[in-house]
Amino acid sequence: MREELQVVHDALHSLRSGFRRNDPQHHTIDTLEQSFSLLMDRLHMADIQKISNSHHQDTKRLNFDSTGDPRRLPLTSYHGYALQKMDNTDIGTKVVYFTEKTVTPFMSSIPKRLGEIVLRDFKTMFDRPGNYRFHFKSVDPEYGMVKEEIMQDDDVLPGWDGKIIAWVEEDHG
Repeated sequence: MREELQVVHDALHSLRSGFRRNDPQHHTIDTLEQSFSLLMDRLHMADIQKISNSHHQDTKRLNFDSTGDPRRLPLTSYHGYALQKMDNTDIGTKVVYFTEKTVTPFMSSIPKRLGEIVLRDFKTMFDRPGNYRFHFKSVDPEYGMVKEEIMQDDDVLPGWDGKIIAWVEEDHG
């Protein structure tokens, strides 16, 4: 699967290089990157669920390197280990953000609930020197999915699918 990921990464990079820096088609490429990233995240979660479900059927399959060595089993496979489901109230809100310099997004979390997070919180998490512009995935009633620019530190950030998705670009002006 890593080879397929690299092929998609290279194809998107090649496609992006064919556009001028301020071309609006970069939004389409960003949407493809984001959608692909979310799809891969969901596939990964489905794989984890399959591994978890197979624990009851075949304990040898629980170790991730297929050696059968019980020392390599995940902690959750041991009898008596209490597996607790964590939700956003326990760990905060997941934040996925893209920068101009990378194709692969960064991921972090902010220890607040979605709807309580303001731009100031995002800037504190981002914590890089320089001036930046911040765009967030949002839904507009007229245009559908858009990148909404947020400029005021006290503005609440829009969320999408339980997380915040952002694009950060250096402000050269």
